[in-house]
Amino acid sequence: MALIGPITGVGGTLFELYPDGATIAVACYNAGSYLAECLTSILEPPLLLPHEVIVINDGSDDPTTLRILSRFEANKTIRVIHHDRNVGLAGARNSGLFAARRNYVMFVDADDCLNRTETVLKEGDYLDRAVTALRSDPALAFTHCATLMFGDCCGYTSSAYPLTEELVAAKHHVPASIVFRTEDAIELGGFKPSIVKWTDWSFGASLLSHRLSKGLANEIAYFATPYYLYRTYRAPHRVSQKSVSEQEMIRRTVESFRPLFSKYYPGLDDTKVSERVLAAKPSLLKCLAYMAKADLARAIQFIRERDLDRLLGDRSTALAP
Repeated sequence: MALIGPITGVGGTLFELYPDGATIAVACYNAGSYLAECLTSILEPPLLLPHEVIVINDGSDDPTTLRILSRFEANKTIRVIHHDRNVGLAGARNSGLFAARRNYVMFVDADDCLNRTETVLKEGDYLDRAVTALRSDPALAFTHCATLMFGDCCGYTSSAYPLTEELVAAKHHVPASIVFRTEDAIELGGFKPSIVKWTDWSFGASLLSHRLSKGLANEIAYFATPYYLYRTYRAPHRVSQKSVSEQEMIRRTVESFRPLFSKYYPGLDDTKVSERVLAAKPSLLKCLAYMAKADLARAIQFIRERDLDRLLGDRSTALAP
């Protein structure tokens, strides 16, 4: 197979990327039995394009997780990268990113799944469609798809509508389902380890900012089909349960990826920009308006899936995700 490259990444390291295919990477820390469900959904047909699956074991010490990892590793259905200690989500994802052998990447959280129902797949597999779109349009920065929650809370997430560069800069949710070019992510240095929460939004912003710095367009493709399943549950080790300053995570993102935020918040220092970005973060009702503009029937379904008090109450901005 011919290689693209070499490509010079951050620090002058050379990377050779294989063309024509996708790397599906899973960062795992003590995911337990959820991991088997996740990997089974990834390995099931009908993905057509060449692909590989990488699991990054980020220092897991849970016996169930280790047993499942050994089972899949023994069958050679996946590549497993083992960390001898837990380095966190960004570091684990970077291990998968820099080990990728394909020129498009998607991350799936170890406690989530890909939606493999017959109804969802009648239009084709998400990765097949996403890679086809990215191959055919160099203006696309990444793709994303609608997400369904399952577990403690069910139904569409409030971010089930098309993203734009401007919306990402205004703190609209970037889901875990994005598919992007490996080259773009390697060139910008991957995930930023200091972003310990809201990692997906920060990474989406970093891709857009990096491409702006290169003079590239930033279109975003959206698939309304709910290809991604987001598990909702409470557990102390989950990133979503950590107490972290959102404004600080925004500030770190802004100062690291200025081209995007300078475009939409010109003439302001990083502190002022981060304040403006946090203030622009959409409420649940604002997300619902964007959803209705894209798909009125889905917005109505979304309302029916939630009780009205929760939709209109003060907790509306905290509804996941």
